[in-house]
This record gives sequence, C-alpha cells and structure tokens, in this order.
Amino acid sequence: MAACVGKAVEPSLALTVPAAKPPTSATISPGKFGLQGNAVSFLQTAAYTDVDPKTIVVVAQASGGASAAERNFSGGANGRVGVLTNGNRFIRAGSQLGCGAHDGDTLQIWLAECNGAASALHINGGAAVGSGNAGTSTDTAVTLLALASGTNPTNGIVGDYARFGRVLTVAEKNQIGTALATKHGLTWSTIT
Repeated sequence: MAACVGKAVEPSLALTVPAAKPPTSATISPGKFGLQGNAVSFLQTAAYTDVDPKTIVVVAQASGGASAAERNFSGGANGRVGVLTNGNRFIRAGSQLGCGAHDGDTLQIWLAECNGAASALHINGGAAVGSGNAGTSTDTAVTLLALASGTNPTNGIVGDYARFGRVLTVAEKNQIGTALATKHGLTWSTIT
C-alpha cells in the first residue's frame, strides 16, 4: 500500500498503528495486497494541518447496501470519503455531499476533490458520480479504514492511498487513475 500527502512525506506524517488490533494484509488482485480493516482496526497519521482544497485518491473495496455503520476509507475529522449507513457514497469537507448508491464489494478507484462548491467524486474516472458543495475544512490527522480517532472502523480494504494539498489538473487525475487501474487490473475512464 502506498501512502503520501502530495509532497515529500515528513517523518511526522508517518502512519502509526493504534493499540487495537492492527489491520491485516489482504489479496486484492493477483500479486497485489492491501490493508484489510476488520471493524476494529485502522491506521492514523501523527498530527499535522491539512487545509482545503485537497484531492484524495483511494483504491478501496467495501460492501454495498445498507449497514449498521459508515464505511470510511479515509477519515479526517472533517475531510473524508466512504459509504453511509444507507449504502450511498459520500465525500465530506465540513459539509457532506452524497454521491449516489455504492455498487458494492468490488475494488474501485475513488478520486475525491474537496474544493467547496466545486467538490466532486469520480469512481474509476469518467463523469463525476457526485458534485456540489462538500464544504471546506482543516484536518489535523488522517485515518485510514475509520473516522478520525478510530471511531467507526471499517470492514473493508484499502489498496492505495494518496492525499494532495490541491485540486489536481485533469491530466494529473488521468495519469494517476490510469497508473492505479493498470496496477490493480481495473478500468479507468478518462476524466474530461
């Protein structure tokens, strides 16, 4: 799994494993592995400040449909992406933006732009599955496979993760999406 913040990763941004049961490794495609959440485990960065706008890219898999708990792939205190209890995808950067029904249990590339009224979520590229106002926020840490501070841990898989401190250009989005699709045997539709 790769984790970065869109600039040189400083030692203070290294992921730490909480005292709770750590995530385990899971095969997500032949020869490719990811972090398997088990509804009690997660990873979290040390404290730092992350302001909007930002782009979050995550290769993730979680069950679809309604669930007793949110499924969060990337959960800052404010900025996060995941699946709501009603089975709909969302991005959040202070306000929540619903992004249609999560079609469930397949590995997908999520590319979320947290940029106030110009926020959008793309699944495997192509047209945005949701766009509008996801608000603005400042996060002080990033948690994978849970909300901030490890609440609502997710039973899902994160294969790759990147967070950039700006909105990416269309060319950058497609370059990253194509590379991740190739790596994981997925299909990326060009974002225009």
